Amino acid sequence: QAYKPMLKTMSDNGYRMHDIRDVEIYEEYQRIMSEGNKKTYAYAVLKERYNVGKTSVFYIIKKMEREARM
Repeated sequence: QAYKPMLKTMSDNGYRMHDIRDVEIYEEYQRIMSEGNKKTYAYAVLKERYNVGKTSVFYIIKKMEREARM
């Protein structure tokens, strides 16, 4: 109940619950890449950690990179 107004505001402004997860995935991706790892390794780690498909990780990263440039 305490979070209901905040969640409604977020929803009204176009945020989805997956957006929060996507930000976490992207931040973790950036950390893994900053350590000098390859993309395929990062995708595999994130796939397991967040229980999503490798293709989903790929699209999340692409979406976040595109939004970061805007």
